[in-house]
Amino acid sequence: MKSKRKMFVKIIVSSIFLLMLTMVLNAKMTRIVAQKEPENKETSIVKSNNIQYITDDKQQKEQNIGNRSTTGNEIAITLTETDNYGKPLADVGVILQKKMNNGTWTTFNNENIRKTDSNGQIVLPESLVKLIKEKGGKEDNLAFRFRVVSVPTGYVEPPAYSGTDKETAASKGGVLYEHISDVMTITSDTTTDYHVRMYSNLKSSENFLNNPYFYYGNNTTNIPGWSMFIGMWGFPGGVTPIGPTPQISGTMQKWKAIPFELNNKINEWAYTNSIIASVYTVNDPTNQVDLGELISPKYDENTKTLRFDYDGTNANRKSDFGIVIAQNVMIKPNTLFRFGMSYRLPGNGANAELIEARVYKGKQISGSGGVFQTGTSDNTEWKDIYVERKTGSSAELLTLSLRIKLPKEKKSWAEIKAPWVEPGAIDDSGAITENTGEPKSVAVEYYKDQTKDGTVDIPATSLGRSWSAPLKTYSDGYVLDYATLDGKKVTTNPVKGIFKSSAQTVKYYYRKAKYKLVADDVTWENQPVNTVAPTAKLFDNKVYVYDGDTKIEAIDSTQYDATIEDYDSSAPGSKSFKVKFKSKTDLNTKYPGLGDNDTVYGKLNTTFFSVLSATAIDQTNYIGDNQPSAAKIKKWVKNVQIDGKGIDEDYTVELLDTWDSAKVEEKSYKIKVTSGSVSETISVKVNYIPSGNLSVTVPKLLEFDNVPIQSKKTQIIPRKNNQWDITVDDQRNNTVRADWQLSMRIKDDFSLEQDGQKHILKGILIFKDTTTSEPVFINGENYPILKSSTDLPNETTKSWSKDTGMLLELDQSKSAVARNGDYQATLEFTLEDAP
Repeated sequence: MKSKRKMFVKIIVSSIFLLMLTMVLNAKMTRIVAQKEPENKETSIVKSNNIQYITDDKQQKEQNIGNRSTTGNEIAITLTETDNYGKPLADVGVILQKKMNNGTWTTFNNENIRKTDSNGQIVLPESLVKLIKEKGGKEDNLAFRFRVVSVPTGYVEPPAYSGTDKETAASKGGVLYEHISDVMTITSDTTTDYHVRMYSNLKSSENFLNNPYFYYGNNTTNIPGWSMFIGMWGFPGGVTPIGPTPQISGTMQKWKAIPFELNNKINEWAYTNSIIASVYTVNDPTNQVDLGELISPKYDENTKTLRFDYDGTNANRKSDFGIVIAQNVMIKPNTLFRFGMSYRLPGNGANAELIEARVYKGKQISGSGGVFQTGTSDNTEWKDIYVERKTGSSAELLTLSLRIKLPKEKKSWAEIKAPWVEPGAIDDSGAITENTGEPKSVAVEYYKDQTKDGTVDIPATSLGRSWSAPLKTYSDGYVLDYATLDGKKVTTNPVKGIFKSSAQTVKYYYRKAKYKLVADDVTWENQPVNTVAPTAKLFDNKVYVYDGDTKIEAIDSTQYDATIEDYDSSAPGSKSFKVKFKSKTDLNTKYPGLGDNDTVYGKLNTTFFSVLSATAIDQTNYIGDNQPSAAKIKKWVKNVQIDGKGIDEDYTVELLDTWDSAKVEEKSYKIKVTSGSVSETISVKVNYIPSGNLSVTVPKLLEFDNVPIQSKKTQIIPRKNNQWDITVDDQRNNTVRADWQLSMRIKDDFSLEQDGQKHILKGILIFKDTTTSEPVFINGENYPILKSSTDLPNETTKSWSKDTGMLLELDQSKSAVARNGDYQATLEFTLEDAP
């Protein structure tokens, strides 16, 4: 649609015999826009711990626990629940308890049961810890502990807990021992961070053991299930947990300022206040012991060995230094129980290294007491040390500890490995025996299809020591079917046991595996038409190796070839294709015999959908252009295709963005192209440029001669200004310049206000373009008076002589009326594109 600018001219009669024509122009001018198709440009549219640590001084520390920063006199409490092997155990339900004045325990603050997460942890929120500190040490809030109330399936159930009802505090050997944490003595003055460890035991007929194996996490010296402590030999002031934080193996620690102020009694592992004799409290913070330097224990993953390096040369108190490794176990009634491990000491002579294995009833790991055995350090060979105890008619809670004494004023070391905790020997009737006498070796026999294929003997070490019968690996497709120990089938492999005074035999039976491939059907997410077939990687872990009906492992595309048969993505719709899987040589080597059954078929299910594509043509428009029509915008789009096939003009377009041509700039507009049920949105660039102005200049005043008194009927009244002209100035950009036309009309007829009455004269203004032109009466309809020339010059001026242009023609009656006063009229000039 072409825009217009209208010019207004006012005609005034100055006297009874004088007509004046006055032109008034609008102050605001709107340019005339001429449309011109720009050059085409294409734009591609691409579719798109378990140990509570006590600090080595009284200074404050900061530690990040459970995304919470603990600083100054605040504390944080973290509970870690582990299984028998020290690994995190999730979904264990615990309740926070407080100790009442009468010695019983009940739920603190009506707290709900909390469940451990995948890391086996519960971190108490800051608000709850704050409340514990506020109430701690006051009436009926003497101490705190965690109590297990639920465990995952397959673990020993805790004693029933009725919620907020009070329950009696556990005594030594009580049934709650394996289900409650260390006691936390927390008051408003407590500044220590509590890291409480618990453990849950698997259900079995054996003893409730914590963790008889070393287990190391990354960059940590903590052994879940075992606790490590340091102190002076004899431990007159108790012992301190090794810490205060996990150390990278090989890091040197200066063990000075070991605190004697042990009000929390964590080193006693006691759940009551009855064992406090060995707690040595010194209020003078300067009374501290410098025991020298201990390199954080080094653990060798391959040999399962833990090594301690110690230097007491510069210790300020020349006391022998002791390291304790301990754990608690619950032993069932009438059980001969052995605890021990292998050790190695350098043997440096008098006052040399010493090692002790101890069993103590009552969860005390410091001070004297218990049954113990002392090892020797006369050479550097590996030796075994163990201690045994037989329980009575009721279950007993025991502390098992290994104590390593390192000599004063020396550099020294000690190594330990393979800790073991196990019941004593059992005779053929199942009765417990003291198992005296010489230990006998264990024979391990291997059978292929019931035919013996070899024998291995396990030499005996000490009675009660564990052995493990090695498995055999065959490269010809034989796999373990079952095993027996002294003629009885066993389900745990490799077969394990303890040395007895009688010989034992393990038999492993192997059979030929029946390997085959099995493939799941695979669903491929919706794909556009003409999508290429997927690679074999799509089927990763969807193909399996089976031994008969038993799934062995899921395999990936590096181990098989996948071929999709009759693949066709040329049309939309749901499709299913047959996929052939064939194992590669490496997999056939890994599973001998698989090559005879190495092909399987599965299905690939997907849905193909149609895709519309199009490209856009960059546009050049001018400031102030109106929004183009849909038909015009459609011309901005080309190469419209559905699934790669052209669709001619069978599509519609929609401008999604608001049109804005207010300033010189480049803008991007989104255009939605639609055909049927498919559509695509593309972008077109529109560059707005200035176009210049198209204007008209008309003399301000047009006056006519007096109207004489004459007798003739009709007379022509000329203008006073004989050479009257109009100028059109065209400064538009050449790319948009077009023909123009100037028209005029009478907007308001000649009129005169006289004596309160308005008098009107009509049909008196005529226009003659040339002297020979027929005059034309100018009325309310536009009449063209000037048009652009062929060469479209920047400026066009048109002059009319006295006898041409605008004149007045009056008959006798109208002449008489015109002489009665000053009449004026309004002319309107319109400058626009040529029709």
